[in-house]
Amino acid sequence: MNMKTRFIFLSFIILLFINVQAQIVTDGNGTKYTLTDLATAYPEAVICTEPGVYHLHENLTLSANDTLFLDATLQQLVLHNELTITIQGVLTSAERTDLLTVTSERENAESASYEWRLEEGSVGLLQHILFEDGNDIFLTDGEFTLRHCEFTGFAESAVRMMNCNPVITGCHFHDNHAAAIQSPANASSSPVITNNILYNNVLDNTNNPQINLGTGGTDTIVITGNRIEGVASTMSGGIAISNLVGAEQVTQVLLSGNTITHNRYGYTQTGTNISAEILDNIITDNNLETDPMNGGSGISIYGYDTTCYAKIRRNIIAGNLWGVTAVYRYHIDMGTANDWGRNVLYDNANNDELYAFAMSQYSTLDVTAIGNYWGNNDTAFAESVILHQHDQSNLGLVEFEPILPLYPTVEGVSSYFHLDPNFGLFDWDCGIDSPYIYVENYDCEPSASLDEIYLQVPLGVTYTPIFDNPYPYDTTIEAWVFRQITYCVTTPHHDTAIWYLDIYALLDSYEEFPNTFTLYPNPVSSGQLNLQNDAAAPIDIEVYDMSGKRVYHGYSQDQYTSINVSNWKRGVYMVRIKEGQNIHTRKVVVQ
Repeated sequence: MNMKTRFIFLSFIILLFINVQAQIVTDGNGTKYTLTDLATAYPEAVICTEPGVYHLHENLTLSANDTLFLDATLQQLVLHNELTITIQGVLTSAERTDLLTVTSERENAESASYEWRLEEGSVGLLQHILFEDGNDIFLTDGEFTLRHCEFTGFAESAVRMMNCNPVITGCHFHDNHAAAIQSPANASSSPVITNNILYNNVLDNTNNPQINLGTGGTDTIVITGNRIEGVASTMSGGIAISNLVGAEQVTQVLLSGNTITHNRYGYTQTGTNISAEILDNIITDNNLETDPMNGGSGISIYGYDTTCYAKIRRNIIAGNLWGVTAVYRYHIDMGTANDWGRNVLYDNANNDELYAFAMSQYSTLDVTAIGNYWGNNDTAFAESVILHQHDQSNLGLVEFEPILPLYPTVEGVSSYFHLDPNFGLFDWDCGIDSPYIYVENYDCEPSASLDEIYLQVPLGVTYTPIFDNPYPYDTTIEAWVFRQITYCVTTPHHDTAIWYLDIYALLDSYEEFPNTFTLYPNPVSSGQLNLQNDAAAPIDIEVYDMSGKRVYHGYSQDQYTSINVSNWKRGVYMVRIKEGQNIHTRKVVVQ
């Protein structure tokens, strides 16, 4: 071998070693490692630069039987260029109040970033971790939980899965270049995705939704309580479920309690053998699609045959280019005579036309959609916003009568502060002619905020406070606190009504004496209020209106006393009964 040949051969060997990246492989003998342990065992590959900060310079494979524990003292893990962490054993992280940061240090912006691979048979619990600037987190055929983590800046789908059913809960996915969560078309996964925030993903503006799932396994795909919001990616939808490979296993889906807004479309399912329940979601303003013929639906059901099934109940579907679209073949249940749909659809429009429900050109199958609100309380209006057989004879028929009307009514109240079992409603009337609600709460904590009382209105109805009158505290009526709030209650078709909420609460610092008095009838509608004094002891009686003004004062030592209230205004009054040194306070409603 001449000198030139030897030089070329030596150069080849050198390049070969340069291109083979070093790797850490644990022994697989059941050892539990921390980053401190790895830094001790592999000092040239795992370097601690300051307390809680570690740099990884080589690929890491955690062998089966071994455990890697990311403890609470770990603050930052920096993965250098193009590294892969492969987990074949157990990966777990500590419960903590802050976030551990896992980040990338790259030679340049174009170079590949890190990947985590949790492989067949592995177990993973990732919690309270900020993953930034990665390639992806790949989960396959193991048991995984991702809890209270944050994912941002990922070059590909932040979390990919294959043949596994991970639990992803309380996480935040934002500003990633592709989908936040994805599974392939040809490998079954049934994730549980709950209470996450997905915001402004698919920055590359490709034809992908923020959650993009293929076929499910034997378990149900659960997507509940998430907020899925787009910003500007006109090609990115909210959620897609598809079975495009003809898998015989039925993909079961529960989509419930989500808010899906400002995407190219809200939810779509495509293919065969899909059975979805779409319940109690808010799907609004998914209108980023520039061509309505290519998308923009709140809900789209694109079936290859009737095994593409969707049950749709109690959703708000508004402000999209289309409300619900039915494409080709499907089985859609939006409400039956015995189980009304109670979906609220309004203001779904494109090209200045309203489309609450629309069938595509080749959709010949009928749809039951009984008991839904279509944007007005008028049946003819409902017909005008439903594109079906009555518009084109070759389309299927949508059975939509009777419709669900909406009125500006109030159905109840709720509160986030302490309420004892005596909490109640008085003079309750859902009629527009008597729009008064009286709420009382005995034993209310002194620090409780009366701001935290909320009206319960029908789905789709909104309310706005237009006047708030907190009555001044008055020691003459003891420890009662009062407030009256005036609300404007409005339906989507702009039918409005004014409702008055009167709130009164007795602070728990007030000492209540034994009950020896009865006021009846209550509410008073006969013009006469009766007081029964079981002890027949001398008493002093005062009555105050809600502003603290005294409207009655009397004295009695009889067992029965009558008070004429025929000239009193309707409302709530406080009756103050003084018996010797004891004071009793009662509430009465005059109608």
